[in-house]
Amino acid sequence: MRRVGLLGTLVWDRYVPPGGRTPVERWGGLAYSLAAFAAACPPGWEGVPLIQIGYDLWDEALSFLRRLPNLRLGPGLRRPLVPNNRVALRYTGPAERVERLTGGVPPWSFDALAPLLGPLDALYVNFIAGWELDLPTLEAVRGVFRGPVYGDLHSLLLGCAEDGTRVPRTMDQPERWVACFDVVQANTHEWARLGFAEDPLQAARRAVTYGPRLALVTRGADGAWVVERGGATYEVPAPTPPPAPDPTGCGDVWGSTFFCAWLAGVPPRQAAAWAHAAAGAKLAHAGADDLVPVLRRALSPYLEAL
Repeated sequence: MRRVGLLGTLVWDRYVPPGGRTPVERWGGLAYSLAAFAAACPPGWEGVPLIQIGYDLWDEALSFLRRLPNLRLGPGLRRPLVPNNRVALRYTGPAERVERLTGGVPPWSFDALAPLLGPLDALYVNFIAGWELDLPTLEAVRGVFRGPVYGDLHSLLLGCAEDGTRVPRTMDQPERWVACFDVVQANTHEWARLGFAEDPLQAARRAVTYGPRLALVTRGADGAWVVERGGATYEVPAPTPPPAPDPTGCGDVWGSTFFCAWLAGVPPRQAAAWAHAAAGAKLAHAGADDLVPVLRRALSPYLEAL
């Protein structure tokens, strides 16, 4: 059995779909990663959420988490006395959106996190807020944790304007950040902002020289590039997207699924195919509620082949 820590932030989203359709409110952020782990993990595996949840949404968050299979809830759930992260999402195109953040739980300290790492075999880190771990804490975690560590860099490359609107930013010392991960994920725009190279594929190739075994470049409908430390690069096409897709959370589903497959011994190129199948199923499903059975149906041929 593998016990995988799942670190990130649950976000209460107010989602305004493209085309002026009626806004909806629902769980987002790490909710998508948790649902994907619950669907993609082999039998006997457990996900251990490592989440700080604001006092105002604590009960609602526990209710959501208890509905997800294959998770072990425990001391990794913390309740700081601050409002939870809430994000207004407004889509301006098929995959382009404006995000405005209010509230926000604090980052983890190493002293709080270190006792939770002992029982874990692997650690998945998704920077939903962007400040879940600062660099000294992440390096301290990497110094004591011997299992594989996955990093989805997404909001590390987003700052906040005065009104809470998320805005792109560059990253200081990117080589130190990526060196903390065995597998590192970012989309094409994020790779270009990391500072290694303007071309995202070249940036990923540069990243693996600092230590990661794999660098993953997600490209939306164009699929993904998988870059191995030894130099091999694979282009993995994505399936045709459904009509009127809901792209929110697809990158989170993609990464969590990839990590499950890779930890189970699936080669990276095939793990990306797993991830595409799950993210494609998410495109056709709105939100994280009731997402697990949707993803399980999409992944069942892959899981049966293990």
